[in-house]
Amino acid sequence: MDDAMNPRLHSCSGTLRLVLLAGLALMVGCSKRPLSPGQRMTARQALYAIIAPTEQELASLETVAGSRYRGGSIEVQTAAGNLHRGGSVEFHNGIPFLHATIAGRACVLLPCGMSVVNAAMVTQAALDRYPITHVIVMGEAGGVNPSRVPGDVIVPEAWSHHTEAAVVNPTADGGWEVTRSASGIPNYGMIFPETVTVTRSGSRGAEPVPRFPVDPGLRMAATKAASLLSTTNSTSGPTFPTSGIGVSGPLFVANRDYRAWLFNAWRAEVVDLESAAIAQVCWANRVPFIAVRSISGLAGEPPSKIPPGPSPIQRAAQLVTAMLEELPR
Repeated sequence: MDDAMNPRLHSCSGTLRLVLLAGLALMVGCSKRPLSPGQRMTARQALYAIIAPTEQELASLETVAGSRYRGGSIEVQTAAGNLHRGGSVEFHNGIPFLHATIAGRACVLLPCGMSVVNAAMVTQAALDRYPITHVIVMGEAGGVNPSRVPGDVIVPEAWSHHTEAAVVNPTADGGWEVTRSASGIPNYGMIFPETVTVTRSGSRGAEPVPRFPVDPGLRMAATKAASLLSTTNSTSGPTFPTSGIGVSGPLFVANRDYRAWLFNAWRAEVVDLESAAIAQVCWANRVPFIAVRSISGLAGEPPSKIPPGPSPIQRAAQLVTAMLEELPR
C-alpha cells in the first residue's frame, strides 16, 4: 500500500502535529514576561524601566536627551497638561508603556501614578510583562534636609517607609501606651514607626527590611554622572548628592513639624509618595533599583524661587540620561 494511503501512518502524523502544536502553545502561554511586538530581546540584553509618577515628568527625558533619545514620545501640548503620545507605545490595563532608546540603552518608560499603591502595582505589572533588568525611578519630591534648595537632585542610597507604624493611645500620665517604637526610630507623637517585612524567593519567610538599598552599580554610575554635571554647572548652581536616605508614604507632607521629624529621626533627604514602594517590589523580585528625585521645594514651607535654567524635573532627567551613558557597555 502507498504511504499516502496508509491510514495508520496518516494517524501517527496527525498525532505528532498535535503534540508539537500543544508544546508550542505551552511554551508561549507559560512565558512570564512576554516581549512586546516587533522586539527581540534576550535575558542577556539590558532593559531599563524608567518609572515616574506622571507622563509630564517622563516627557522631560526626550527634551533633555535630544538626539540621544529615539522611540516613543510624549508631548505636552498645552499649559493644561494635555498629552500626545507617538511612536512605539503599548497599553496594558490602561497604562502606557513607551519603548525608547536613550543614550544607546533600551528603555521602557511608564507612568505609575501617584501613591505607594499605584507605584507598587504598576511596577510589579511591568516586571511580570517585560524582561526588565534594571529599574530607575525619576520625578520631583519634597525636600526634607533644610540645606537643600529647589533644583537640587538627590539620589538616596536607600529608601524607607515612614508611615509603616503603630498609632497608639495616650496614657493618663501624658505618655503613650507604647514606650519605644519597634523599629528604633523615635516616635512622632502617637505615631511609632515599625519595620516592614517582605517575603521573596529564597527566603525562609517574611524578613524585616528597615531600608531598601539602591543597586551599587547604578549608584556608581549616578555618582559619576553627578560629578560630571556638577563640574558643568556654576558653583551657585544645583547640587547632585548621591547619599542619604529617602522616605515614602501615602501622605503628602505639607507640615513643617512632620518634615523636621523626618529629618531628625530618619535623617531623610527627600520625601515622596512612590520610591520606597518601588524599591520594595524590586527588592522582592531581585531587580536592581535606583531613584533620582529633584527637589521642587522644602516640604511644609511656602514655595521657593526656582533657580534659573532647567526646571527641577529637567535636572533629574539630565542626571538619568548621564547615568545611562556612564553604565558599563
